[in-house]
Amino acid sequence: MELLNPEKANVLKNAYIVCELHDFIVPKITGELIGRFQETHVIDIIYETAKISSNYRILNYLEEEKDKDLAIAEFRQINAIPDQGRWIILKPKN
Repeated sequence: MELLNPEKANVLKNAYIVCELHDFIVPKITGELIGRFQETHVIDIIYETAKISSNYRILNYLEEEKDKDLAIAEFRQINAIPDQGRWIILKPKN
């Protein structure tokens, strides 16, 4: 929240930025960043989707499907991360 402030760092107005968002850590960060950059950037929000091991050819050397699933697991529930992963992509308009 502190670093991505184009009013304090003018160079951000022309920067390409990818930032992982965690509103459960910094409440309302998604809305705040959209507000800060909507005039200067094209904004996309990317939402985490279910990972399917067959989409990762690099895992083909593993024989067991359970091993492939384990290789892509992030254990977010185990670590008690309460929200879905998402990222903001900011592309300068100019």
